[in-house]
Amino acid sequence: LRPTQLLGFLALYICALNSKEMAVTLPVMVLIYEFLKSPRWTSWKAFVYWGWHSAAPPLIAGLLTAIYIFGKTRGSSALIKLEPYRPRYSWHQFTSANAKFVGELLFAPHAVTPTILLILWILVFIYAFLRRDRTLQLMAFWIVIVPLPIAFLLPVRGGGSLYLLLFGWVMIFAKVAFDLVSLISRSSIFVGHLSPRVLRVAATILLGSTLAFFTQRENQRYAVAWLKVGAKTSHVIQALQLLNRHPAAGSSVLLLPERIPFQNQWNVFFIASLVWNDRSLRIWLKGAHKLTPQQVANMHYIISLSEFQARIVRSPEIPEYH
Repeated sequence: LRPTQLLGFLALYICALNSKEMAVTLPVMVLIYEFLKSPRWTSWKAFVYWGWHSAAPPLIAGLLTAIYIFGKTRGSSALIKLEPYRPRYSWHQFTSANAKFVGELLFAPHAVTPTILLILWILVFIYAFLRRDRTLQLMAFWIVIVPLPIAFLLPVRGGGSLYLLLFGWVMIFAKVAFDLVSLISRSSIFVGHLSPRVLRVAATILLGSTLAFFTQRENQRYAVAWLKVGAKTSHVIQALQLLNRHPAAGSSVLLLPERIPFQNQWNVFFIASLVWNDRSLRIWLKGAHKLTPQQVANMHYIISLSEFQARIVRSPEIPEYH
């Protein structure tokens, strides 16, 4: 890359990091891409030339990533201090989370086991390297590396966090489908009097229509549940807004959830953080944070919160806890 292109790449990468933590895997993927497309090095001089002209941009981005990760894990407001963002590093967690990711992409969350996932990964790598297709090879690494930022978190993430992973699997599926259609088009048994071009067009339309119908049906099936979650979130937001009280800056707040309709109890914490929009507040959630009686006694605000109602139990104006 020319200096201006390198600066543009780094600027866009910083914007990506500021948007979503999933971007931390980009330098690794770019480095793998450069490695896969590089010719064989005939000498150390050729290797150094490749490193300077091709590997330098992802390595510089990797340095920015290291600084970013240090800030995210060691800073005063580091997310890693919160239970939902504290990684659990283990092979079981890694394979189980990835199996759930793939299952969710197939609209069958429990259909893919860690063993099935490992078999899929092995088959993809074998197919990609036997096929000698750089795009397939890159996507083989993609589906393993891209989910790393969320693979060790509990509860296991899903939904919008899987769009990047979906891209990798879709590219692999498209390559496999193309190869199958091409193979069939060259077989006189299946083709008959049809030209290979007509067969490829017909197969593409049929496959695209089948996928569109299947996706639409599954989206409608899941949409009702997601709409209910959205309505419940709206109710909790309204309950906090109707409280008509914003905790004083720098104060500590303990939330007491009552019959909250979320599988993930941390939703309450994040909703309150977004509604009050004050980073100086220290918000705690009963049942999620481990608090001592002394810490509870020192709270400035204690707020009981249900789906439809928020009630101040204690505040500087209401000192009695009842």
